[in-house]
Amino acid sequence: PLENCSPDLSAEEDDMMMCSNAKCRRTETIFNACLYFKSCHSCYTYYCSRHCRREDWDTHKESCVYGRVGSVCRHVLQFCRENAEVHKAFSRIAKVGYLSRGRGVLFLGFPNSGSAENFLQFGLESLLMSPTYLSLRELESYSDNLGEYARELRETGNQYDPDECFLLNVTVAVAQKVPERPSPKVQVPT
Repeated sequence: PLENCSPDLSAEEDDMMMCSNAKCRRTETIFNACLYFKSCHSCYTYYCSRHCRREDWDTHKESCVYGRVGSVCRHVLQFCRENAEVHKAFSRIAKVGYLSRGRGVLFLGFPNSGSAENFLQFGLESLLMSPTYLSLRELESYSDNLGEYARELRETGNQYDPDECFLLNVTVAVAQKVPERPSPKVQVPT
């Protein structure tokens, strides 16, 4: 309810919001909540303070879809950087893609978080499919589906040094009910 929150635009004075920390449950008017409440960094769960957000994290993280998927993606990126075998294999795919099709992005997709976690545990042999290299030109055909993210990928794709590194995009499909709104945190390509 607070995604476009402004105290000037708040509804009835008696509309209330409650802190999501079960140990707190502080209640404020929407007006005050707009001014003071803090959201989860990954979703639209609100807390009356940073302290309550931190205190509730162990409970909240179990149901925070964006937080769990974001965490898995960060671990996969770190694994791809640090595991020599994986890094070498992905570098080779990216290099061949760059030399044959120009600047681009290596896409690594997982059908669910479990398959991403298998990859973290077992490496390359657990991949259900190889990463896919798309040139920046080929990426254009996905602009409608990717929206603003496609533009960010193209900008980043024009800035990196292909002799030094490659761009890796990690995605994890979410099979359970996904919130209808995107994550409130602005995602940037890494």
